[in-house]
Amino acid sequence: MAKLFCKSCGAELIPGKEFCPKCLLRVPVSPVANVKKVYPKDTPENRAKKMKEFKVFVIKDAWDFGSGGQFNAKKIEDTLNSYGFDGWSVKEMATRQIPGIGSLTYEMVVILERDMPLEPV
Repeated sequence: MAKLFCKSCGAELIPGKEFCPKCLLRVPVSPVANVKKVYPKDTPENRAKKMKEFKVFVIKDAWDFGSGGQFNAKKIEDTLNSYGFDGWSVKEMATRQIPGIGSLTYEMVVILERDMPLEPV
């Protein structure tokens, strides 16, 4: 299998992962890893239910050279905007500190939601 690289930073992508491990930008899912989701049929009953779909992702602070362990606000913004383009909005967001040996790791957990797409009848 051919190796894939991020178009933004050039890092090698991990097959099946939705984000670049270095710059955290969302990457297109390969056709092999793309599993067809089954959504409910577009009926008046299903439209009235206003069903929601959720997605959760975790961003860890990046200890890249020169980053100082800071989250890259521009890259997080780009990722959130790419999801927004697909109809997702931020439902909840939280951060936490994880103690380590001599340092702390910071994580950001983001929960997104959107109206569940309905399949045409």
